[in-house]
Amino acid sequence: MAGITTSGLGSGIDIRALVEQLVAAERAPVQNRLDRQQYSVQSQLSAYGTLKSALSSFRDQVRELAKLDNFGLMRASSSNGDAVAINASSSARVGSYQIEVQALAQAQSVASAGFAEGAVLAGGTLTFRFGTLTPGEEMAFEPNPVLGIKTVEIAPGSTLQQIRDAVNAAKIGVQAAVINDGQQDRLVFTADKTGAANGFVIEADPGLAALAFDGSGNGQAELTRAAADAEVIINGLRITRSQNTISDAIEGVTLTLKDTTTGSVRLDISQDKAAVAGKIKSFVESYNKLQQQITQLTRYDAENQRASVLTGNALVRTLNSSLRNLLTSPVAVLEGSGIRALADLGIITKMDGTLELDNARLDKAIESNFEQIGSLFAAMGLTAEAEGVEFVGSSKDTRAGVYAVEITQAATQGRYLAAPLPSLEGEQGGSFTLKLDGVTSNTIALPRRSYADGAELAAVLQAQINSDAKLRDAGLSVSVEFRDGRLEIVSSRYGSESTVEILTADADFRALGFEVGEGEAGLDVAGTIGGLPATGNGQILTGTGAAEGLQLRISGTGLGSRGTVTFSRGILDDIDSLLSDYLDSDGILNSTTKSLDAQLKDIDKRREALDARMESVHARLLSQFIAMDALLAQMNQTSSFLAQQLAGLERMINA
Repeated sequence: MAGITTSGLGSGIDIRALVEQLVAAERAPVQNRLDRQQYSVQSQLSAYGTLKSALSSFRDQVRELAKLDNFGLMRASSSNGDAVAINASSSARVGSYQIEVQALAQAQSVASAGFAEGAVLAGGTLTFRFGTLTPGEEMAFEPNPVLGIKTVEIAPGSTLQQIRDAVNAAKIGVQAAVINDGQQDRLVFTADKTGAANGFVIEADPGLAALAFDGSGNGQAELTRAAADAEVIINGLRITRSQNTISDAIEGVTLTLKDTTTGSVRLDISQDKAAVAGKIKSFVESYNKLQQQITQLTRYDAENQRASVLTGNALVRTLNSSLRNLLTSPVAVLEGSGIRALADLGIITKMDGTLELDNARLDKAIESNFEQIGSLFAAMGLTAEAEGVEFVGSSKDTRAGVYAVEITQAATQGRYLAAPLPSLEGEQGGSFTLKLDGVTSNTIALPRRSYADGAELAAVLQAQINSDAKLRDAGLSVSVEFRDGRLEIVSSRYGSESTVEILTADADFRALGFEVGEGEAGLDVAGTIGGLPATGNGQILTGTGAAEGLQLRISGTGLGSRGTVTFSRGILDDIDSLLSDYLDSDGILNSTTKSLDAQLKDIDKRREALDARMESVHARLLSQFIAMDALLAQMNQTSSFLAQQLAGLERMINA
């Protein structure tokens, strides 16, 4: 075959071009079919990705709305916001309070003696001792063991600015600043924390004597602002706190003290019905946004007779049908209640699948059935048919149902009952330490003075205990009562971990009937929920069985039946579960997209097979056409030879 090419020497035809055209003609139908299949699969993957994103966004909003706090939103107002600001969480209770701010908490400040500009000091050690300072000639100082003692080394020849920087860099709980009083520079030390227990005294080496402060007024430094606790009276009860932000006085309420008052400030806490309505409207809007996205993916353009990628898709039809069923069906366990379906809130499904909200009907439902609305949407227990029972929480395992509550033992508080008080004549007082609910207090001093009666003595003792920094930081408090001639300290907590123990007591405090020793520990609540034994911890009773994880707060001392609690998981829990069936890693959408990914891989393999087959066809056709061309060339040569011979023969004959 040497000398023969694909240029068609024998036939004059461009053999390679012809072969490539034949191969392309054979490839085209198969390749076009694969292209259409690939486009279809990729379009479905893109559409499912869009659907997944829309469902995921909707699920996030469902989970946010399903938080029980959203349906217990409270609104708080202050008649004098410039003096007292108030914020209420969902755990707050409806009510009104009268508050007087008698003193704001403040941080101690001490100013050094004056110095000329550029003055330097010899250096040495500054020692800061933190605690409760009573300044004056009869200065008293009680160390704060939590803050303790801090020291700062000052280099010789330091200026006031360098001393300031050294103190601030040490981060000891005191900030230093250089302030010019109009005549001289003074170094001012200010505690980081407010509160009487966060005061300080300063001991200084001789080279720094101008910075020393002992509280007596004899040192060169002077007290410019005393450490003080905030003092407020709430509904007649006097309380003190080390900060101006108070979040442990009224349950679920945070008070921010801004100024003292000359009279009472009224605080009102009410249900924030407008906020709840806003949450429900947001849910409707988010669902409608999802439906609009689904419509875009499934709509059919009748005018152009063109379907969308997911038009008629069984997966989407099933999803939409399930969602609509959940939104239109009543919650079974709420049968007979005022709110059992979205329709009861004025929410209906339109023909296009979106929701329509009747605002007037929603407002009316919120006004008349506010307590029940949460149970329609979120996991919530209704306790209207129970006495002294409050719903606290649930778990994912708690099943919807109506549960009877039986109490066999009421929760009690730890307490210490003192011996009878011999007499209230003369001055009373004393110092002591106690362990409250496992936390040991600092030394607590009961001011030594005359008390009008046992009630006043009890009130002051209660205030002193509740002002202790260690107990306050642990969120612990007590009530102190005087009855039948005896003082009794009662922990605010309930349950077996609620204890009151006197650890130390001086002679004066023992004279009030207190001896070192433990009081009576509290008891945990005991009983059943839904007929099955429940676990008690303080006042909280936690269910088992179908009521697994159902938590109820049991108040009061009554034993026996407390009524029934209706627990609903709400429609959002079912919607979340449905969406998770589609969105989870092993869910329907991932399974579907994996199948489509497999189809793409199969298409790629079929393309590779097509390429291989076309290469084989190309080689075969090329070989055949080359052989044909060679044969034609040979036949042309034979034809030429015969023509020459015939021509010669003719000449011979003619000759």
